[in-house]
Amino acid sequence: MDHILDVKLARWPIGEAAADYNGDGATFENVTLEAGITGARWSLAASFVDLTNDGWPDIHVANDFNHDTLYLNRGNGTFEQRFMGEESDRNRMSSEVQDLTRNGYLDIYVTNIEVNPEQLDAAEKRGRVFVKQQAAAEPRYFGGNNLWINEGDGNFVDRAEELNVKKSPFTWGWDALIIDLNNDRKLDIVHANNQVDVITETGDERIVTEARNTESGVWMNTGENEFRPIRATEIGIDRMNERVLASLDAKIDGRRDLLFVEDDGPPRFYRNVTDTAHHWFQLIIEGSDDHTALGARAWLTAGNHEQLMVKDCKSDFQNQNSRVLHWGLGDHERIDELHVGWPDDTEQSFSDLSPDRRMRVSPDGSITEVSP
Repeated sequence: MDHILDVKLARWPIGEAAADYNGDGATFENVTLEAGITGARWSLAASFVDLTNDGWPDIHVANDFNHDTLYLNRGNGTFEQRFMGEESDRNRMSSEVQDLTRNGYLDIYVTNIEVNPEQLDAAEKRGRVFVKQQAAAEPRYFGGNNLWINEGDGNFVDRAEELNVKKSPFTWGWDALIIDLNNDRKLDIVHANNQVDVITETGDERIVTEARNTESGVWMNTGENEFRPIRATEIGIDRMNERVLASLDAKIDGRRDLLFVEDDGPPRFYRNVTDTAHHWFQLIIEGSDDHTALGARAWLTAGNHEQLMVKDCKSDFQNQNSRVLHWGLGDHERIDELHVGWPDDTEQSFSDLSPDRRMRVSPDGSITEVSP
């Protein structure tokens, strides 16, 4: 690692392999082929994060009409290309990465389209012909979301159905977030929905001529190896035609707010007003001229609960989330240990910290509170 950021570009519609650029701080060089980033696919989202815990950032790419692709970093400027299982051969829209299982490895949530025969018949009766035609032609593309659980060494298994996050309302899943919505220490899942019903073809162009408002997908983590779906309208989120979703804590009050961007409308900002006594902790990891912060990892321990968070610069589908790391702590009133590791192997540890605050940590070991 040279402490200079590189760039991975995903491409849609289909074309030759997306570009991977090495930067020297001011200019970039296209090293796609030399790096082993090959293949012509419809790519919609990508994550540039360490998936194997070897210290080198890997790449996950969510592909439309194709398998997901992994590029595992060999540590010498090249990548080993792997295709994920047959379950990933769908319409992939997002690449959201967090350690959901708390085993120290990053898992991947990928949204897709999910329909059933009754919904297709109802869509046809309403004249929604596009989905009916597409599902009949390519049924495998309408198989629901994937939750790829990381087993280490670049191996993943899809547990979406087992954990009850495979199916959502009759929608096209787009952007996604894995966040703790109520600070109960359990990471929840939210994804944007955008239902395209009719597409008109004019010459070489395919134009969406009708789409309808749908509910966002929301799953609350029960902590019992399962997620419970809830209606987004029940927690104050309107039905809309959205594709982009981002999260931040605008007031630094410990509650993650949501920003939705509609496909054909203005942004909508939803402040999190959850009434909860649960505690929380937030962290800004700083870098320096000699220490890259992007890719830094932080492990927080409170009681018997340990949770990894990673500071990254990844974007999902056309978004960039806050780089402030956030932990829900539940009823824990103290943080037993906070351990931070930078990509250059610099490490700092802190103990007996108070919750309900935002802190800033530097590679030199200083840690200070950030005022709202």
